[in-house]
Amino acid sequence: MSTLPQFTTFSACEETFRTACDAGADLIFLEDSSVSIRHHSHSSGIFRTLCQTAQTLIDDRPIILGCNIDMLAHDSHLSTIDAILQVCADEQIIHIRIQDPALQTSVLAIIPNAHIHLATETGNANCTGHDFHASTNINRIVFTNETPASTMSTSMSSTNCEWETQVFGPVLLQYSDRRLLAAITNGDDFSPNETAPLAMQTTQGETGRRFRFSDSLLGSCMFDSADRSLLSSMNLLAPLQLTSWLFDGRGENPEYLKTAMTCFRKEWQRYQELGENWEASAILGGMLKSVCPRALRPGFFRVNKTDRFDDEPDESHRIKPLARVLDVYRKQCLVILCLEDIPTGTDIHITSPNGYSATTTLNDIRNLDGTPCEHAPEGHLVRIPWHKGMVSQAEVFFAKDCS
Repeated sequence: MSTLPQFTTFSACEETFRTACDAGADLIFLEDSSVSIRHHSHSSGIFRTLCQTAQTLIDDRPIILGCNIDMLAHDSHLSTIDAILQVCADEQIIHIRIQDPALQTSVLAIIPNAHIHLATETGNANCTGHDFHASTNINRIVFTNETPASTMSTSMSSTNCEWETQVFGPVLLQYSDRRLLAAITNGDDFSPNETAPLAMQTTQGETGRRFRFSDSLLGSCMFDSADRSLLSSMNLLAPLQLTSWLFDGRGENPEYLKTAMTCFRKEWQRYQELGENWEASAILGGMLKSVCPRALRPGFFRVNKTDRFDDEPDESHRIKPLARVLDVYRKQCLVILCLEDIPTGTDIHITSPNGYSATTTLNDIRNLDGTPCEHAPEGHLVRIPWHKGMVSQAEVFFAKDCS
């Protein structure tokens, strides 16, 4: 029988620490608002008191304490970070969770025996990146939420490291299939012919917390809108034998975290007993759903539908599209990704996933800065006239192929 992974969570005050202990947490990362960007408690200045209180509340229970420093650090932050790390050193807290890989230097300068956890929550990672980080002073790598189970398995088999993933809690979403994030500019480095311009804005999510984001002119939002839950994917999760499962209960009522840890512990036990005959428990799933204020998103990043469990359809007889619509500016233009060279004057047929279609002659092709061009090169993003009903992922074909 495999070993139940560590149950890991966060705490920024005595109340949430007691909740985490009662829920059965094995590793609790303490937070101070001066160095934690996703805290839910304005706890700045009381970190030493929190550490000492936590040490007292642990009593004889085998609970490990850590410190979460998930900010992307600037030089101006280093003195604050050093002060927090010094408190950890004084209180013999050696598990330090960082998002900025460069901070491992600061951590080891103050806590030479630190056990460093790297959680790059806002950036993608791949197997090569995991190999690199594990070759430095990183002891544990936290998979980002878009990592499929298959990629986790590949990294774990090739890299000697401890591993963790978030199994339950709010997910911070910003998803675009428009390749617009490449347009974040630095002076004259931005070429408007390569991609669309961006607007830097601030928006509010459902919880009232504010996040800065970059996205298209339409101003799509970055917000926490769903709860990630891998409970119903225990047949994929348990065989990975991760070191730790992360439960993020920040900002929620005590039952949110307690119920989640209880349900995952019971479902893991059911899987160990039933093996290939395991099926997700509707009772446990219902218990979990009853404490969630947001929609549950099951599976390994099904939020953006990047996993596929169904058989791939036979596409051998499918007409190959000329281009795919990536962005829609109502009554202005469509932004398309060209899959082939498309000359001006081409007769095209556009079909949309919502059932709309249009046939037209493509007499107006423009770069994304609005400059007219004679043709749309393969692999480029260009603007063509807007057509009613078209949405992202609509496809462009030769009109003659669709007659």
